[in-house]
Parts: sequence; C-alpha cells; structure tokens
Amino acid sequence: FAPLLWVATFLVFLSWQPFGTPPTNLYNLILAIVLIFVIVISSMFTFYQEMQATKILKGFAGMVPDKCVVIRDGAFKEITASALVVGDIVVLETGSRVPSDIRVISCNGMKVDKSMLTGESEPMRATSEPLANTVPYLEASNVLFMGSNIVEGSGQGVVVATGVDNQLAKIAMASSGPDSLTSLQVEVNRLVAIIATFALLTGISVVLVWAFNLRTEHAGFMTLSSMIANAIGVIVAYVPEGLPLALSMGLTIIAKRLCSKYFVLVKRLGCIETLGSMSLLASDKTGTLTQNLMSVTAVLTAADLNGEQIEPLSQEVLDFTRRIGALCNQASFAKDKKVVSEGHVSQALTETAPGDVELGALLKKVERVSVGSNSTDRAVLSWVDNAVPVEAYHQAYTVKALIPFSSATKVAGTVVFHTASQQTFVFVKGATEYLLPTCTSYVDASGATVPMTETFRTSMQALINVEASKGRRMICTAQSILPSDRYTSSFTYTTVPEPNFPMTDLTFVSCVAVSDPPRVGVRQAVTDLRAAGIVVAMVTGDAAPTAIAIARQVNIVSEDSSVDTLANMTSSLAESSAAIAVTGKDIETITPEQWDFIFAHKELVFARTTPEQKLQIVKESQERGHRVGVTGDGVNDSPALKHADVGIAMNSGSDVARDVAAIVLLKDDFTAIVHGVREGRLIFENLRKVIAYQISAGSWAEVLPVLATFFIGMPQPLSSFLMIMICCLSDVYGGVALMNEPAEGVIMQKPPRDVKTSRLFDLNLVCYAYFFYANLLSVGAFYNYFHYMASRGDTRAVPSPVPADDDGTRVFPAGYRLSQLIFAWNWGLNENDLGADEVAAANVGSSLFYVTIVVGQMGHLLSIRRKTPYFYDAIMQTEESKRTLHSTANGVDNRNVLMRMYDELRCSAVQWPVLAAWCGTILTANFFNYIPVFQQYCGTGVVPGKYWGMAVGWAVLWFAVAEIRKWIVVLYPESFIGRHAW
Repeated sequence: FAPLLWVATFLVFLSWQPFGTPPTNLYNLILAIVLIFVIVISSMFTFYQEMQATKILKGFAGMVPDKCVVIRDGAFKEITASALVVGDIVVLETGSRVPSDIRVISCNGMKVDKSMLTGESEPMRATSEPLANTVPYLEASNVLFMGSNIVEGSGQGVVVATGVDNQLAKIAMASSGPDSLTSLQVEVNRLVAIIATFALLTGISVVLVWAFNLRTEHAGFMTLSSMIANAIGVIVAYVPEGLPLALSMGLTIIAKRLCSKYFVLVKRLGCIETLGSMSLLASDKTGTLTQNLMSVTAVLTAADLNGEQIEPLSQEVLDFTRRIGALCNQASFAKDKKVVSEGHVSQALTETAPGDVELGALLKKVERVSVGSNSTDRAVLSWVDNAVPVEAYHQAYTVKALIPFSSATKVAGTVVFHTASQQTFVFVKGATEYLLPTCTSYVDASGATVPMTETFRTSMQALINVEASKGRRMICTAQSILPSDRYTSSFTYTTVPEPNFPMTDLTFVSCVAVSDPPRVGVRQAVTDLRAAGIVVAMVTGDAAPTAIAIARQVNIVSEDSSVDTLANMTSSLAESSAAIAVTGKDIETITPEQWDFIFAHKELVFARTTPEQKLQIVKESQERGHRVGVTGDGVNDSPALKHADVGIAMNSGSDVARDVAAIVLLKDDFTAIVHGVREGRLIFENLRKVIAYQISAGSWAEVLPVLATFFIGMPQPLSSFLMIMICCLSDVYGGVALMNEPAEGVIMQKPPRDVKTSRLFDLNLVCYAYFFYANLLSVGAFYNYFHYMASRGDTRAVPSPVPADDDGTRVFPAGYRLSQLIFAWNWGLNENDLGADEVAAANVGSSLFYVTIVVGQMGHLLSIRRKTPYFYDAIMQTEESKRTLHSTANGVDNRNVLMRMYDELRCSAVQWPVLAAWCGTILTANFFNYIPVFQQYCGTGVVPGKYWGMAVGWAVLWFAVAEIRKWIVVLYPESFIGRHAW
C-alpha cells in the first residue's frame, strides 16, 4: 500500500497548495501529515518484526577466514583471503578454515569437515592422489572447499577457484537475490490496483462533468483550482488509509503470538499467509520428523534365520559384533558427562544384555554421553558400552589404520592388532547392499566360520529388508584376519589413495539395526496437515525401504497404501496407488511426463536424494501449481529453502539456513508447522473481513458525500478531517479486532486456497463492500444529516432557494429543508450571519454524519466477524455445533433451541478486541467532536444526544439486515444473493 499512499499524499499536498482554499486546505494539510504518519507507522511495524533476521550473506561471511598463509616466490606470506588468486599455494593446519576451493598437493594425516556443503557429519580423510572420474566432485577427497574446516593434520593445496567460482559462493548466489513476492503481497498489490483504477476512473469522470457542465452552468461554484482540489479529494477518499496500518499491526500481533506460544519465528510477515496456502510440504526426515536420537534396537545374525532367533546369541557372535562396533568407530565419550536414560528394550537387546531383564521392562541406567562422528556411530558405541566398557577393547587391541565412512563407498574400516593372540584383524561396517556381496563366509549360530552360500546371502538380505521396512537403519558388520607372515608388526598400513590391505573376502558377522524414533506428535501433525489438504513429502538421504517405513510410522504414507515406483507408471493415473517412492537415481533421468505421474500421487517419498535434487523437486512441484514449503537445516539446503514459497529452517541448523528461510522453528518442533498453517489460513479469512469492513466506511461511504457535493452542489456532509478519523482511527480499531478473531468452523479441514481462483479481493467482496453495507451506512448517515438540518430551527426562516444575502431579520439557528440543501452551490461562502449559520449547521451535520457512520460500523463489526448467522449452528444443529456443544451419543442435541442458542452465544462470545474497538470508537468520536479546539480548527461540532440514539438504531437495523442476508445465503445458496456471497 505504501506507493499508493505516497501518491495520495502528494495529491493531498497539491490540494492544500496551490489549489486549496480555506478552510479546506487546512484539512488537506492535516490529511497529508496523517498519511505520512500512517506510512511511517506501518513501516515501523514491519521493520520491527523483520529486523530479527540478519542478512543472508552475513551467514556466509562467517565461513570465510579473514587471513591465510600462502607460499609466493618461495616464501611464506600471510594475506587476506580476498587477495587469493588461482594458482596460489595455501598452507593448511589443524583448526584452520579453507579460504577458497583448493586441490590438495600434499598432506600429512589431514582430515577435513565438509558437512556444511555435503551434509556428511564425519570428517573426510584428505589425499593428494588423483581420483577416478566417477567420484562426485563434492565428495572428492583431494579437493577442499571454501568454508570447510581442517580438523586434523596439515597439508598444502593449490587454489583452483576464487570469488563467485567457489562452490560456497555458488550456493550463496543461488540463495541470495531479491525475495519473491509472497502470495499476500501479490493479493495486496492487486487490491491496490483495483482501488486505484476505481479512484482514477471516478476522478476522470469528475473532471469531465466539470468541464462540460459545471464550468458553464455554475461558473461561480467551482474554479479550476477548486475542481482540481475536489477531484483529488474524490481520489483520496477511495483510499482506505487505515488498511495498511491494520494489516501491519494484525500481522505483527499474530507473528508475536506464533513466537511466544509455538516458538515459530516469522522473519517475513507476509509468509504467514503463504504458509496457510501451502499445498505441499517437502520435509527432511532426520531431526525433523525423527528425534535424531539413534539407538540400537536389534542385532541380526545367522541365528535369526530359520526361526533360530528365539535362542540367545552365542557369546562369540556377540563379542565379534561388539568389538567391531567399538573399534571401527570414530565416536567417543565426552569427559565427565553422563545422563540417566530410561526406555523399553527390544527382545534382541534384552536377551544379549548382561543379567536377567524382563522383556519390555522399563530400564533406568546411567549412560555416558557419546560425541563426535555421526549419530549411527554414537548409537553403536553407546550400545557396546552398556554391556562392556569400550576402554576394554582399546586396551586389548591397537588400532593400526582407520578408513572413515565415505558416502561414495558406504563403508568404514579399521585395522587392529590383538596383543593376546598376536593376530591382525580388519573390521568393516557399512551399508548392507555394499558390504554383504563382498563377504565369502559368515559366522553361524554357534560362532563358527563357514563358507558363504547364495542361499544364506539371499535369506539374510531378505531378513535385512524386512527390518529396514520397519524404519530401521541397517549396519552390516564383517571381519577378516590378515596373514601374519605378510602383515608383520612392522608393516606400515596406508589408506590413501587406496588401502594397502584387503577389504574383500570378509566374514559376515551380523547386521545391527539402528532406529531413530519419530518425534512425539509428528504423526498427529502429519495427519492434521493431510486433513487440511496438504501433501507432505519426505525428502531424505536414507534408503527407500527405511524412508517408506518411517513415512508409514508418521502417516506420510498410509498403512494400507501400496507404494508405486516409476517402473509401475501406467497411462492411466487412476490405476496407480496413492503413494510413490522415488530415488535419487530415478530423479537423474525423470521426464516431464514422469514428474506429472509422481505429483499425481498424494503420498510422496524421495529417498537417497542430494541437495541439488531437493531443489529440483521444489521447482518441479511449483511448475505443477503447488505452493511449496520446505524444511531444512544445512547450508546445502539453502537453495531449496530460498526457492520455496516458504522456507522453514530448524533453529539447530546452520546460520545460513536460518538466514535464508522465511520461518524458523525455534524448538525444531515439526508440530509447530500445523499452528503456522492454521494462523496463515486464519489471516486470509480475517483479512478479507478487514477489507470488507474498512472499504464499506473508509472508502465508498466517504466517496458518496464528496460526489454529492460535486454533482448536486450540496454542503459536504462529511468533512475531510473526519474522513481521516474514520480511516486512520475508528476503522483501525475494528480492523485490528478482526485480525484477532478466532477461526470459524473447521478451518483445518478445508483444502488449501487456490491462489489463482481464490482471491483476496474479488467481485463478490466488491459487491458486499461497495454496494451493500456501504450503502446501508450511507442511507442512515444521510437520513440523520437531513433530519438534523431540517430540525435545527424554523425551516421557514430562510427562503428556498437559499439566498446569498442576509436581510438582517432572520432568526438563527435556522432549519434547512432537503430542497434547500440540494443544489446549494455557494453554501457557507457568504461573510454574514446567514453564512455563519450555514457553516455551523454544516459542522454539526458533518460530525453527526461521522457519528452515524462509526456507530454503524460498530454493528458492522459485530456482524462481519461471523460469515454465518448468529445461532445458525444451534438452530440447524450443524457439525460445528456437534463438535462444540452438548451432543448426545447419537450426535443429536435433545435440549430445546433456547438452551442451544445460549450455549452457542457463550462459545462465540464477543472477543475483548471487539469491545476495545467499540470503546476506542466512542472515545475518538467524543474527543474530536466535543473539544473546542477541534471544533474551531477542524470544523466539528457537538452532536445532539438524540442523534446518538438514532445512530444506534440504524446500527441495530443494519445488523439485522446483514443477519437476514446471511440466513438467505446459507438457506438459499443458489439464489442471487447466495451466488454472490463473499
């Protein structure tokens, strides 16, 4: 609204000087000042809320070191990172931050943390050796990226990219740029365009009437400068100046409520409504839908085949699994940190835990806190330590080499030397689909090593798939013994570029199942979102079976839904199921027709996806008409967060994700999104009420008095000053009250708003605001105005038409008949007693007109807060009444209608903001009409008491008429009134 208000302010200044004449020019000056005040206040409300967000580039700037050490001309030099050029040799040490994209040329045990780009929480071992072309660039161990951290070792590298060519800079560019308009901004801009068009057309018509009629027929009535001032007055009268103020205040109040009550930080006010119109939510799994608290829930071994899982695990198999879990692990325990945990244990863990523990019993124990590495390593380490102290394994075994987990190989390995047996072991763990095929033997139920068979391999894989389908992450463990004649105690083990020891011909030991339970309340939240017509899509890096299982647990995929794949794509979408699972490999080759097939489903799971593919999912869904919300927490999520219609960041995520997102969940609580959607939908519904409410009095009811003065020459019934008071005070009270109204009916059981067809300001709303309630208000105001003008004195004291002179014999105050007021072209312009009486009459009449309008708006506020009639639910016994009132078991309330009406009245009682708005309206009216200084300089007057009563009578009458209209709408929806209801 700001541009329109600035234009209106400029026009008002013109109507003050040079085109205005006293006293109108004084009113216009006041109006211009008030308009500037409204603009400033609205901007301050918006700034107050949005200043909580920092600039997006600030988050990236924190990742770039100020200085670094380079080798130039054979000498070490310290320079600023911005001075780096391609070809510089950079020296890196433990704790330093990589200043640019670098190709490693030498390293000494160097590990780098690339999690801010790749999402991998485990540091990667750097190498200077060349790698195969098939290795993804971001996962290459011989390339370091700007913003990465050196966590161990040292090395040197040559700069290969600087400035905008860095990978981090590319993400920054994809995440920066101007914010796209929110759906609320689009709707408000459309409203401004419509109002501006109405105002411009009316202004042009005023100029044409003056040029072809008034200028010739009533030459003394309006000069050129007066015509320009009046035309500007008509245009400005159209502008509901209080609407932006009510909108900003209302949005700020709701944003503060979301933050204080649900811990949802809204950085861009308009995004609250966008959240309400969201039709698809692309959500992360780990940490968003799940608790990110991994725990071991089962151990699968050869004993689990053929029904043998009833027997306890052999001590050999159990010890093998524990020592692999302890030694092939990069997690560790925090010093002096312990936690008391409690929970139910699974059958497998109960049977393998020391001592007798009843199945499903609630355990309470003191656990050490595991830290570092990834959540899977920490879960396995804690599970081992609960049975045997991890230090015992480290005392018995010496680690010779360690291969960190790689997202490319999906395995991790370690070489250890057992002092007691003088044997060297290779322990390996990783993804089953990568590790199980490399095993040539397995440990059977008795602990003996036997040759691998295809029958065992197939059966074990099937059992693993069953466990994975329950939402468990499956970690395969295997081992081998190195021959002592070749791998002596003096042998030097290396792991880069390739390990110099065998990682094949392994013996399968077990498969550890790790679970990350869903967050409390997530299933209900997803159910609520789906009931609201929102498609909730899971986008995760986990395998498809695990992703589908978790999706079923949280109701993203229904329990009875079969899951489609792209391989099942048919020509008829009706033959497909409601759910579909798509993998990252699928996305690389998907055609537009296949994307159509995917988004025809209502239950979506995207597995093994990369951040780039997440962004592609967002774009493809938007192209198919979805309003997309995205949750994310990492730097690599920022492009998707930025491109989404509403980005939702977790507070525990990176600074960059929080910077680029429009909404931040301060407690990482997925259920808070439901409250945000509810508030967003409520904002749209309430904003339509605010527009209808404010335009009725603050636009059309103000335009009519100006047009009456212009076209039929009567005294202006409503002064410019009092127009300001309606728009900027009285209507603002009601607007803020309406923005705080609770939802009507079951707002979360309706489909999302179609932003192309469901508009904020449509034809039905225009008809209601301009042609229904505004005209009702005007009828009452004009009647009171004419009644007062006729009853203020003897109507025979002044002849008709009203003369310009005063013969000195007339008694004032005089009464003026309707015929004397219409076409009174020169009202109040004569400097005599008659002219003074005309001015006094006009002042009180204008105040009376104003009082009738604002009191009528009090009734309007009571009516418009509900789109259905009062007592409709109680009389008709609707679903809403069954939900909130005293229904019997069969859903019928057998009490009499009066009792039901009393209950509904109690449940839908007037909110305190409505009462505050009424009080503010009455106080404002009395303040400006009864204080002498305003009477003298602003042209107001004391309103006789009976006209207050008449104003209340009109308010009650128009409230009743509005309620009758609503009854017609609900009872006869196909009638003319019903079809044009807003």
